[in-house]
Amino acid sequence: MAKEKRLKIALIGYGAISQMLFDVFRDKKPPIDIVGVLVRPERVVATQKKLGKKVAVVDTLKALLQLKPDVVVEAASQQAVRDWGETILKKGIDFMVIATGAYGDPALWKKHLKAAEKGGARLRLPAGAIAGLDGL
Repeated sequence: MAKEKRLKIALIGYGAISQMLFDVFRDKKPPIDIVGVLVRPERVVATQKKLGKKVAVVDTLKALLQLKPDVVVEAASQQAVRDWGETILKKGIDFMVIATGAYGDPALWKKHLKAAEKGGARLRLPAGAIAGLDGL
């Protein structure tokens, strides 16, 4: 029997949503590996301490993308969507957006669709896009 390919995901942000994902993956053990987390520079040390050595904690998008994720999950803010979405999609990496309110800006939506098409990536919007409410 062939070995199941594991999906590699990277997270932008380490707040309630990201912590919930870590908990679910630990308990359910899906064929998914979280390869890295992008946080603000002042949060790298504390986040790395919480996550241990199995997950890279980085403070630049370039470092996150060097981990070669299949999907990047934005779990930070609308600003993160604006700042990094286009680059992620153009590099051919699927981008899951939690802060879908960023697409209240039609120009950003069009830019990201164009980047996804150019990179051969998927722009993923989870149904409801209110996952963070569970953590409140």
